[in-house]
Amino acid sequence: MKKVIGIIIFLTIYFISFSQVEIKKSEETIVVNNQKYYLHKVEAGQTFYSICKAYNVSQRDVAKANLLYSPDIKVGMILKIPIVIKEEINSPDFYFHKVLKGETLFALSKKYNVSIEDIIKHNPDAKYGIKTDQILKIPNIKKGNFDYEDDNIFYYTVESGNTLFSISQKFGVSMELIIKFNPDLEDTETLASGQLLKIPKKNHDIPEDISIDSTENKSYEHLYFEDENIVPCSRFIYDKSLTFNIVVLLPFFLDDNLKKISSYRDSKDKMFIKKTKNFYELYEGMFLALQKLKRQGLNINLSVFDTKNDAKTVKDIMDGLNYPEVDLIIGPVYTENVRIASHYAKLNHVNLVSPLSKNIDLISNNPFIFQVIPSKEMQIRQTSEMLEKAQDSSIIIVHNGTEQEIKAIEIYKEKLLKSFYNTEQNNSTSIKVINFNTGGEKNIEDALSVEDENVVIIPSNEEVFITRVIDRLDSVTDVYKIKLLGSPKWKNYQSINFHNLQSMSFQYISPIFKDYTNPELKDFLMNYRSAYETEPSDYSYEGYDILYYFANALRKYGRHFQFCLSSADILPNRYGIVLDFDFKRNNENGGFENNGIFILKYDENYRLINAKNIEKEIP
Repeated sequence: MKKVIGIIIFLTIYFISFSQVEIKKSEETIVVNNQKYYLHKVEAGQTFYSICKAYNVSQRDVAKANLLYSPDIKVGMILKIPIVIKEEINSPDFYFHKVLKGETLFALSKKYNVSIEDIIKHNPDAKYGIKTDQILKIPNIKKGNFDYEDDNIFYYTVESGNTLFSISQKFGVSMELIIKFNPDLEDTETLASGQLLKIPKKNHDIPEDISIDSTENKSYEHLYFEDENIVPCSRFIYDKSLTFNIVVLLPFFLDDNLKKISSYRDSKDKMFIKKTKNFYELYEGMFLALQKLKRQGLNINLSVFDTKNDAKTVKDIMDGLNYPEVDLIIGPVYTENVRIASHYAKLNHVNLVSPLSKNIDLISNNPFIFQVIPSKEMQIRQTSEMLEKAQDSSIIIVHNGTEQEIKAIEIYKEKLLKSFYNTEQNNSTSIKVINFNTGGEKNIEDALSVEDENVVIIPSNEEVFITRVIDRLDSVTDVYKIKLLGSPKWKNYQSINFHNLQSMSFQYISPIFKDYTNPELKDFLMNYRSAYETEPSDYSYEGYDILYYFANALRKYGRHFQFCLSSADILPNRYGIVLDFDFKRNNENGGFENNGIFILKYDENYRLINAKNIEKEIP
């Protein structure tokens, strides 16, 4: 219930601009699911309230169309403004209510769907009680004339005459803390009327402050720090007398697997318990990378621990580490264990590499985590970028109504709308979203365009559903030009005709790509077969790439390499044998997510190739 209330409040709020900026209505439009929208680009000084007023559209409708749950619109943001024919917004900013006998503040808050605090804000005397026939000024939530709050922060609209000191006294927090939560605020007592401030609640848990002044780092000064005896990464020079200490945490289940192996007789028996074979293969790849690094003259002390996928074991391991001597942590792999280990990494300023997790929440508030495998959200965003070249196409998204698919579709639309706004021909592009459950196969064909190229996206891995859609599309390829975007899992589905995928130029996003023409991959394959007398799995390749990349980051920049890595870096393994390393911070206080992905397709010889490397390749 609390969550529902919070969403309702956020969908109906606004904040007033402290500078008057004339808003010119956009001439750019787009049609999504038969609803026409203006595409408005937010400019400096414009607010959510002033934009809605300029277009004569309710704030609730605009917020709903853009999934806005907070008032923090930013310069450059593209907003969809519903085009409503002959609709006028006549509701007042405030209602003036004459108190009836027996009415209470609680009853009025329910009647007008506002909080008691919001009523008192506009009627200060009401906090001492209300009387019959008293006239109360009630804010209209449809116009958003009230301040609001979430669990940790109160959002306050500055009134004429307010100062930092008076606001700090009003809320019982220091001026310094207010400035901390409003970084754009100058250290002055002069505020602009209508300005929106974030006011931390008294019991708010302030994140750990690890910042110091620094000229070494320009992008993340507030995160920068220097531990004792540590040289800033931009001045680091590796000395062969230096040894890097790397800790590896993986759930080997050594005791159980030793028992399993002891009973192994032939290939019919399983050698490993559960899915632990994957983690041994991950380590086997790391070990080959370690041997290569040592041959290159890099001194590494690798300490390997068995976490057993047990939270207490992970905690005990992390408690026992000698942190001044730890330069890098790789692992664990399961979400809860990563959460425990990353807490220690943050406290001790040690970078931690999450090798397999795709949970973006793990890195949202920890600047010391590197997530190697791009999250599902990131892969969807990268797929959307593929479509930026498809400006003269009809984009059709077919889904089966699941929550995960709906979430994916919203990310697609957000990215596409922003890219289309910045092109001259965005009016020629249409986006159609089809729920297969409500329309079936006929709706798919009705959505196809004879004149334009049809880019069909199916954000699903449900085999029966996908097969039905693909079969339907394949039956009309002689009439319509179709390009199909989907998942790498499809090529393993027995019910899907592989020829159908190729005929529709099937492409997909993948975090890994094995190019068997790559000499480095061939070299790894030969060494792996020689060392282990078997074929490497994807985990083996990933383990090799991860250790080799991060060890070279240590060699080039030292243990605090996070402040020096960039997409322009040419580390010896910037492009791994199966991974593309392109780390970017998740947010200004968060860790790093790998943005490196591959766009894969099949050529005329049914050979998997990286479409990114093909000049002028159009999705």
